[in-house]
Amino acid sequence: MRPLFRNLVFTLAVILLTLFALWYPDLLLRVGNFDTRRLIVPLLMLIMLGMGMTMSIRDFYGVFKIPAGVLIGVLCQFSIMPLVGYFLGYSLSRLARLDKESCRTVAFEVGMQNSGLASGIALEMGRVSTMGLAPAVLDRR
Repeated sequence: MRPLFRNLVFTLAVILLTLFALWYPDLLLRVGNFDTRRLIVPLLMLIMLGMGMTMSIRDFYGVFKIPAGVLIGVLCQFSIMPLVGYFLGYSLSRLARLDKESCRTVAFEVGMQNSGLASGIALEMGRVSTMGLAPAVLDRR
């Protein structure tokens, strides 16, 4: 399978599964007597650990080579990214016809809670050494 086609299939699968989860959440919340929401934290921990294990000491040398890049990353991490996340989370929740309380919850979750995860994914996808470093160093978790 060619890499471009494989990436396209993966992206399409993620989009379709996301839409399925939005339209039929009740089918995914319970498996038998097991509440699947209990898996969110352990799975996120596993994902973050897996992405962190791909970093080496050499990845941290970029901080000393390009300190301005880290500063820009920190500023974007705590200003632009949360604001865009709040706006998109609230807007898309309203389009999905969620009530206002749920819209605010989604906006908070997308805007603030997942910023460390998002920057880690950006680091993994972009392979830019300083992209995920600021959240890794400054994340309050």
